[in-house]
Amino acid sequence: KGTFEFKGENMITSAQKNITEGQFSISLVPIKLPETNNSTNNLSARVDGTVIGFTGEAISVASPIGNTLSIITVNGEKRMILGVIGYKGAGTYDLASEGTGAYMKDQTPTGSFSAESGTLTISSDSGGRIKGTFSFKAPNEDYQIKTSVTVTEGTFDLPYKK
Repeated sequence: KGTFEFKGENMITSAQKNITEGQFSISLVPIKLPETNNSTNNLSARVDGTVIGFTGEAISVASPIGNTLSIITVNGEKRMILGVIGYKGAGTYDLASEGTGAYMKDQTPTGSFSAESGTLTISSDSGGRIKGTFSFKAPNEDYQIKTSVTVTEGTFDLPYKK
């Protein structure tokens, strides 16, 4: 339990807002989330050869470093996250130098993997939808653990907000 307050600033317009009297209560006990199913999945990929479906959405936001694209998806405790800094629309992006790809197999300290190589290809981003493909190779974020995952045949057709 705790309280908070802070001053926030819009990075584009420099408008400021004071947030006061904030309160929170956080449980440190992990919550088992339900897994998604084929009727809700809008992103699919092979993770080390096993097909896993996810449900999520995408958003693009203007920032001082350029447009950023974020794709966030879930399936129970699993997460697939893709991002691009300097997003310019349809095209192919290198996840190692222009963005990120991450797979979280669970919510443990050793369950997260971040791309060291890979690509994200956006085929279209119109009509409130974004479509594309991706693949990446990702070592465990805990460098002492010598495991990695290979994500292949990634496809998505997601709701998209600009």
